[in-house]
Amino acid sequence: LIAPEIVGLFSGHSGYEAAAAVIPVVMLAHLCYGVVNIVDFGLWIAERAHLAIVVYAAAAVLNVGLNVWFLPREGAIAAAYVTLVSYLFVVIATFRLSHRYVPMRMEGRVPVAVGVTVAALVVGGWRHGAGAMPLRVPWRLGILASVVAFFYFALIHPYERAAVAVRLASLRKRLPGLRAH
Repeated sequence: LIAPEIVGLFSGHSGYEAAAAVIPVVMLAHLCYGVVNIVDFGLWIAERAHLAIVVYAAAAVLNVGLNVWFLPREGAIAAAYVTLVSYLFVVIATFRLSHRYVPMRMEGRVPVAVGVTVAALVVGGWRHGAGAMPLRVPWRLGILASVVAFFYFALIHPYERAAVAVRLASLRKRLPGLRAH
């Protein structure tokens, strides 16, 4: 959401504004890649880790093929989207294979909530990204805070929220600056 400001802050040069469009796509791709570590446990438990090699090899072929096709015409943004597509392929293929050996239950609200969140971030970042700098950053930070609140109330079970409250209370006791007045 704040990629343009971060690029401007760290680059110190006006020639890097285009990088701001690539950053959110690459970050989303890496988020997908991180999900692989959650969904691949069935392959490890069933001692079928060699299947992960097949998935990654297929993803590499997909990545190279799509980059050969799109990169000359679309540039760096195409490479970012190709990376996202390749990592999504890895997540989906790994989940499907892992699920064969160790069935995984997924609550239906989780993928819906993630999809709604990604859509809100994309629309919020693009649609309201333009404008004066003093208004742009607070707007984007507000969207980010809304996403955190949404995940807290929509996805975290009440017993998990209670555990968070207990943990925060213990932190308040140990850290004088966090005590409630």
